[in-house]
Amino acid sequence: MTPSSMSVSAKCIFVLGMHRSGTSALTGLLCQFGAIAGKDLLPANDSNPKGFFESRAVVDLNNAILQAAGSSWDDMQALPVDWQRPPEMQPLRSDIAALFSSLFVAEGLRVIKDPRLSKTLPLWLDVLMEFGVQPVVVICVREPGTVAQSEKLMKGFPSLKSLLLYLDYGLHAELHSRNVTRTIVAYSDLLADWQGVLKRVDEELGLGLPLEAPGLAARGADFISPGLNRSQLDVGEFQRCGTLAEMAHTLYEALRVPNANEIDVLRQRFIAYQGDMQPWGVVLQHVQAIEERFPNVDLGQRFSYPRMQSRLSWTDTLAAEFDLANVVLSNWVYRAGRQSVHLSFDRRCVVEKFRLTFVNRPAYVRVHSLVLRQGSAVLGRWEHIREWLIGQSDSAFDLTDRANDAIDAWLFLDSKSYVDIKLPGNQRLSLDLHCHLDLDIEVADSSAAVNPLLAKLGQLSAEVIKLRKQWQARATKPAKEKHVFALVSDLTDLHGLLQQGLQMRDQKIVAQQHLFDHMREDLLRAEAQLDLLKDVMIGNLDDDPF
Repeated sequence: MTPSSMSVSAKCIFVLGMHRSGTSALTGLLCQFGAIAGKDLLPANDSNPKGFFESRAVVDLNNAILQAAGSSWDDMQALPVDWQRPPEMQPLRSDIAALFSSLFVAEGLRVIKDPRLSKTLPLWLDVLMEFGVQPVVVICVREPGTVAQSEKLMKGFPSLKSLLLYLDYGLHAELHSRNVTRTIVAYSDLLADWQGVLKRVDEELGLGLPLEAPGLAARGADFISPGLNRSQLDVGEFQRCGTLAEMAHTLYEALRVPNANEIDVLRQRFIAYQGDMQPWGVVLQHVQAIEERFPNVDLGQRFSYPRMQSRLSWTDTLAAEFDLANVVLSNWVYRAGRQSVHLSFDRRCVVEKFRLTFVNRPAYVRVHSLVLRQGSAVLGRWEHIREWLIGQSDSAFDLTDRANDAIDAWLFLDSKSYVDIKLPGNQRLSLDLHCHLDLDIEVADSSAAVNPLLAKLGQLSAEVIKLRKQWQARATKPAKEKHVFALVSDLTDLHGLLQQGLQMRDQKIVAQQHLFDHMREDLLRAEAQLDLLKDVMIGNLDDDPF
């Protein structure tokens, strides 16, 4: 549809706000009452089990816009003042126009949600003017300490970084929507009284939602529940962020009861602070890189949690080769103890075997169970994957102590290590978008495998001694030739395993020594900078020393 043919009464809702601030919940609720978010939506995952309600095309466009401006969605630095002017933006304007043409080809209330719109909205509004569509805006806000905790749990971000982004996104969203009909929704209010919030949004934006339609109230109540609030405020950590925490809380309160003057003062203060933060942002990224390399090392209070990725691929027959097209990923954040990793299928498929990469780094992994589900129904369960193992990479080693350990234990020496398993009962299943594989695992640095590896070598040594005694006993009496050959073969295999295990242990010990040497160098290099970074955490950098 061309811009000239658009209805002047059409409206498009833009949902803005910092990541983890309730934008998905509010957009999903609007969709329950007739708003249309699009067809190419990002799939739900552990961080948003009810869905993101974000168009993949919109997210891709916003990432391209930020990249053309020399930035990214999680950049802690300010956007250039003239970020809309570079020639690289013109093709992106055309892409936005093409997207609008496809969105408005049919009647209906459209909603476009992506937290990145908080920063890129001016470009979208410029293009939308050509279509005669009225933009309306909802800004979602949430208590900043809870957002920072959620970002740390879901993405591994340091609280300092999350609060910087919170201020950047919130101030941009407020500024860019000042000349547009808008309303502001607090996540806590949405969870406490979604019907009251939705009624207010409908009235203030003039949406004409069918609030009294039969059955919709039940759908809304089923969609919005207190269980959506899964992050709790860490008061101590929030307070340690000093000035950033105070500014973020000021913005939250100023947005809940809109106060333009207070927000303008805060904006100027944050711009100055953001400039002062530039060198310390580099230090923070360096510290985060160290922590990313050593997920198990406790450097006092961690700034961040390392990010991990699990990968699952499949084939429809045992004989078929694995295809890179049949792959799903799960990104998750490492924390000590047992992890629950959720791998959701994004298409219909027929499966007879899986290839599973537990984690994209060298690691020692204890596997408690794997469960294949369709909704709440269990399709398959692996308590011990070695029972269904049909292949593995050369860099994957089974270190399970079968006599004393009921839990499978594996050492993976590189990021590409995998195991191939077939379905329990030799099944061949048809799966769909409601299916997912749940991993219940513990992940540790590969150095944690040294003791299990030594135990494994001890078992092999005991087997070799036992076979040697059997050989000596058989050598004193006539023995059938085939028994001799069998013993020789067993002894050769065990000796080879023993040598391989010893060599691997030695190589791993040397490699770990090199890693810790590099770590000591990094920590010494960062020690002075970390002392300065503490000033950021207690808020000294925005104080005028003169």
